[in-house]
Amino acid sequence: MNIVGFRPCSLASVEGKVLLMQLMVLLPRRRRICGKFFTLCTFFYIKGAFDSAWHPGILKKLKAKSCPDGLLNLIYSYFSDRVVTYKGEYSCILERSCPQGGILSPLLWLANINDLLEINIPNVKIQAYADDVCAIITSSKISTLESLASRVFSYFQIWSVDNKLVFDKSKTETILFSRKHQLPTVKLMYDGIEIPVKNKVKYLGVIFDRKLLWTDHVRHKINSTKQYSARLLTVAKSTWNLNPNALRMLYKSVIESHILYACPIWISALRKKNIHTMLRSAQKSSMIIISKSFNTAHVVTALAGVLPMDLRALELRPNVFTENETLAKYAIMDGAPVGGESIPIRVCLSGYGLTPTMRDIATGN
Repeated sequence: MNIVGFRPCSLASVEGKVLLMQLMVLLPRRRRICGKFFTLCTFFYIKGAFDSAWHPGILKKLKAKSCPDGLLNLIYSYFSDRVVTYKGEYSCILERSCPQGGILSPLLWLANINDLLEINIPNVKIQAYADDVCAIITSSKISTLESLASRVFSYFQIWSVDNKLVFDKSKTETILFSRKHQLPTVKLMYDGIEIPVKNKVKYLGVIFDRKLLWTDHVRHKINSTKQYSARLLTVAKSTWNLNPNALRMLYKSVIESHILYACPIWISALRKKNIHTMLRSAQKSSMIIISKSFNTAHVVTALAGVLPMDLRALELRPNVFTENETLAKYAIMDGAPVGGESIPIRVCLSGYGLTPTMRDIATGN
């Protein structure tokens, strides 16, 4: 699915953050440290979701949710008298579709999919963004995990039949989150087809790896922006008198925004030095173009008037981390205790090896 087609696209990163928080909440802290729990995430894609939304089913669900009669009649009128005519000869009554781009369509789709998210199975959470659905299952035993997954898949099959929708089996992916070096074999079947367990999956533009290290995601984003850096160089060469402010704007709107997409999700990757190196190396060529410096110049970000990309990622984060936020994950994965109090960002920055001046700039002191 191309998430760019949905508005606002910024919600995709929020949804990814919600998924990360679900993973954190479902795993008890002690078990998370010891690595005794497994979390299975299965990603489903509804084929032709908006085009296949069934009108009678939506009206039935709205009525079950005590939708006011006046509003229900209005939606019924909206669905009525829809006829498709082909070449003026053949016609049929249209009982499906919520046109993408319509103001009412997202609300109708939410009404259609809402009951799928209200699953009542212990240690199971369901979340969705548009037609992407994610099932999160947690257990300390693989056998229990497979049993819960089987129940969830059966629930999905029944729901899809009742709502006249189809999950695309070819796009169904599964990942098993665990700190163990060797993962046990997990056998999952959906509608007679075995779903392979992968080491990494892409969900809403973010690559989740099984240990939530995020290295694959950052590397993928950096590699995909190399062509943009080359185009920026072409623009700069063809218009040598182009204002540095214009080049800076192009860099921020194209390159920086692409690499830092959904950075609240993978912010924990900044704990690793190699991620710092990757981000700053990816940034350097653009900074040289903006500042018109030599390749051997140091502190090119300062010359270009742009924050280093790792600090920019921190700037995009909220100023305070709570226990359930990503900073808590850092301490948990390192085996350190985490209290319930909030942790100011200046404490987080102290672990990044920043100079006092840079730290003061980042914290606003």
